Amino acid sequence: MMKAALFILSWQSSAAFSPTKSWVPSRKILSLDLSKRTATSTRTRRERAVSSTFLFAETTNTPESNSIADSSSSTTPQLAGNAEPTKQSTESSGKEHQSPTDTKIATEAAVFDFRDDRTVDQFERIDDSIMGGISTSSVKNVDGENYASWSGILRLDGGGFCGMRTLPFKSPLNATGYDGVYVKCRFVSDDEPQKRVWKVTMRTDSSRGEQVYQQQFELPSANANNMNDNDNEWTQIKIPFDSFILVRGARKVLDGPKLDSTQGVFQLGMTMSKFIIAENMTAMDDFRDGFFQMHIESMGLYRTEVDAIAEPTVETLTEQEAKKKRPLILKVLRPISKIFFSEQANRRKSAMKILMGKKKGRSRLGAILYGMRLRAKNNGFSGMIFSSIETFKIIGIDVIRTVLSTTLKFGLFYPLVFIRRGITTLIRGVKSFGQWVRSLFVRDDKDESAKMA
Repeated sequence: MMKAALFILSWQSSAAFSPTKSWVPSRKILSLDLSKRTATSTRTRRERAVSSTFLFAETTNTPESNSIADSSSSTTPQLAGNAEPTKQSTESSGKEHQSPTDTKIATEAAVFDFRDDRTVDQFERIDDSIMGGISTSSVKNVDGENYASWSGILRLDGGGFCGMRTLPFKSPLNATGYDGVYVKCRFVSDDEPQKRVWKVTMRTDSSRGEQVYQQQFELPSANANNMNDNDNEWTQIKIPFDSFILVRGARKVLDGPKLDSTQGVFQLGMTMSKFIIAENMTAMDDFRDGFFQMHIESMGLYRTEVDAIAEPTVETLTEQEAKKKRPLILKVLRPISKIFFSEQANRRKSAMKILMGKKKGRSRLGAILYGMRLRAKNNGFSGMIFSSIETFKIIGIDVIRTVLSTTLKFGLFYPLVFIRRGITTLIRGVKSFGQWVRSLFVRDDKDESAKMA
C-alpha cells in the first residue's frame, strides 16, 4: 500500500523549465504523492514509483505561497496552462510519507495494464490528420519490456495534436466508488515536456464526436535514467473526476455540465497538443513540435477509500467490430471524405511547400523530379521506371482530387452558400417590410385619434 504525502506548492506558469533556472512562485497547486513499492510484474527487479497528483486550484501569487498551504483553501479546478513541474526532490527511503492533512490511502485499479501485450490492441490513434494535419503517433509494445510506448511526430502544418483513445466499449466501465482517472507513465524523449500541453480525455456517452471531457496535467522532464531505461522511475498522474472540463476541440463548452461518472465511462485516452484548454483557441507560446515518446505502464481509476470494492473491468470492440458499428451515414461519407482529405495527399502538399519554400527554392517541376530521384535511389534503372510510374500515378490521383473538389466547390458548396444568404436576405426584407406596414397603420391610428380629439 502506498502512503500519501501531500505537498501544496505553487510556481510561475510563464517560466519555462530549465535545470539551471530558479523556480518562481505561481498560481498553480501541485499535490505530490511519493512512494516506493516492489514491482508485481513478471520481472523481479525493484522499481520506484513516483506518483504525481495534479490538482489545479487558484492561489495568491505571493512569496508565502511557496510554503505548505492549507489543502482546504480552494477546490476549484483551473487550467494547467504553461506551468512547469515543481522542482521537489524527496528521497524514497522506505519510510512512510504521511500527509499532515489527509491520511487516506489511494488505491488504483489498472483497467488497462500495458504489461499485457494485448492491451495496445484496445487503443487507436486520434491525430490531427482527421482535420487535415500531418501529425502521426502510435501505441506499440516494446520487446522485452513491461510497458507500451506512445510516440510520434507532431507537426504544426494543418493541425497540432496527437492522441490515443480506447476503442468503443462493449458496455460502459463502472466507475462507482472511484474518484478519478490515473495514468502511470514516464516521459523519455527529451527534457522539455512542459513545452507541450498534455491532457487526459474521458467520455461519458457512447458518441465519438469532438465533444469530450478533458483536463490538463504536467510531466516531469526525462532524466538519464528514464532515457537509458536503467531505473524504473514512474510518474503517476491522478485527475479527479470533478476537475474534468467539457470541451469541443480545444475550446471549453461554456456552461457545460459537470462530468457525471455514475452512468459509466465510455472512453479513456490522452492527447498531446499545442492548444491550451480555454474559451477560445489558445496555442502555447513556446510549444515544441517534432518527436515525442512516453512509456505507459497502466491506465485506470483510483479511489481514496480503502473499503472493499469490485475492481472495474471492461471489454472493447475490435477495430473491425468498431467499423461495423459505425452509423450508415459515416460508412458512406468516410470513403468520400478520404478523396478530399487524404493524409498522404496532405503530407505531399506539406513536402511540396517545404521544397518550394525560400530555404529550398525549387520550382514545382524541380520538386517533382527530386521526389522521383529519392524513390529511385539505389535501385538503378528499374528503380527509375518504378519511380516514374509511381509519380505519374500520384499526379493523376491529385488531378482527379482537384477536379472533383473544384466541381463540388463551385457546383454544390458555393450555390448552397449563395442560396442560404439569399434566403436570409429575403427573410430580413420581409421582416423590414412588415415593420414598415405596421408603422403606417400605427401612424394612421394616431392621426385619426388626433382628429377625434
